[in-house]
Amino acid sequence: MFPAWRWPGNDPRVSRIARIAGACAAYARGVSRKIDLMRSPRAWLLVAVAAALASGCVYYPAPYYTVTSPSTYDRAWSAAVGALQDAGVRVASADANAGVARGTRDGADVTLMVVRQSDGTTRVQLDAKSSQNDPGLVQRFSEAYERRMGR
Repeated sequence: MFPAWRWPGNDPRVSRIARIAGACAAYARGVSRKIDLMRSPRAWLLVAVAAALASGCVYYPAPYYTVTSPSTYDRAWSAAVGALQDAGVRVASADANAGVARGTRDGADVTLMVVRQSDGTTRVQLDAKSSQNDPGLVQRFSEAYERRMGR
């Protein structure tokens, strides 16, 4: 190799072409040394050991998880039926596909309707007939529904 003061890139008197030619010659000498090293048994042993170690490395792709949240209708339906039960209504029938649940509380008929609207929102409506026996039923249902919806 060249001493630092004789390296072609350090001498301002050497033309650019000469510097490139010198660098190419130095690179060629380095490559030929690598080829000579590959002919020795020690180099082949090193390559074999490296290949054996690398063959044991297995790449597993990182798992990805998709989190699917229930639709707004499903959340509203579950919260509304749960709120009915929290308010003390005994649910007699519940049809999630139709969005209607019926029940009774102290002789009062209670009807719950959950409706998908055209703008993508969900409307929850509670009708309590003859609710004079329990005037706080609608308020308890509303509070339980809001709590179950996380509001």
